[in-house]
Amino acid sequence: MKRRAGFTLIELLVVLAIITILISLLLPAVQNAREAARRTQCRSNLHNIGLALLNYSTNYQCLPPGWLTSKVGNWTVPGYSSWLMAILPEIEQHSMYNSTNMSLPAWHPANLTVVSQRVELYLCPSDILNFGQYRFNWFNFDVALAYSNYVGSLGTDFILDYYDYGSGLQPDGVLYRQSNTKMQQIVDGASTTLLAGERINEDPLCRPMWGFGFTSVVTADASHGITWGEHIALWGFSSAHPAGAHFVMCDGSAGLISRDVDQNLFLSLSTRDGKETATVSPF
Repeated sequence: MKRRAGFTLIELLVVLAIITILISLLLPAVQNAREAARRTQCRSNLHNIGLALLNYSTNYQCLPPGWLTSKVGNWTVPGYSSWLMAILPEIEQHSMYNSTNMSLPAWHPANLTVVSQRVELYLCPSDILNFGQYRFNWFNFDVALAYSNYVGSLGTDFILDYYDYGSGLQPDGVLYRQSNTKMQQIVDGASTTLLAGERINEDPLCRPMWGFGFTSVVTADASHGITWGEHIALWGFSSAHPAGAHFVMCDGSAGLISRDVDQNLFLSLSTRDGKETATVSPF
């Protein structure tokens, strides 16, 4: 009677070792391919957001306000319309826009159904924390705000956006508190001036929320370059992409800017009228 041929224990271990090695070699390639697809989607999101902003500018002869406030007694109350809310009709979200009462803040019960909705175009697929909503109590209203990953470029200094210093001292970017920037005011050139970019953060309180107008929630400055979302740079730009963050310029072009970008160059890209002489493409 012939003995049945089969794998010996050593042969089986060798085969398993080879399979393990192949899997370990394949996984990074698969992950890289997935991240490349996510980067492509993120860049496309910002490109479409840029086109929406340019369409808004064509219709109204200026870019939308970065965000709006209102006065209640001596208090300046944030949370009114944001630039992301203003462009809803330009991204084919007419029903959401028409359901919003722009004279009331986002946290008012009349607007809570809208601002709690997830807008896919406003989300980077590489951010695994952009699901759900941020929930809190504001002026005795229970508020749920949907997250986003894109913030407008207010310029070089968030302090000028966070505190209202009046018309004599305003941010030097294009989207900020009460802004109405016209394209002809972008003297540095539309292709070399930041319009909007990415933001992530592990802290729910520090993540962007598209419906709640406020500094760092819908706008960002260039003072810290491009980070991984550290708390110290919560006013700035950051992303989950290893190489850098995506941005859209004031001409609608979009691409990735490296984390290693020269800080002086990055600051100059954030100003609309900084009188910079160099015209360097950031992508």
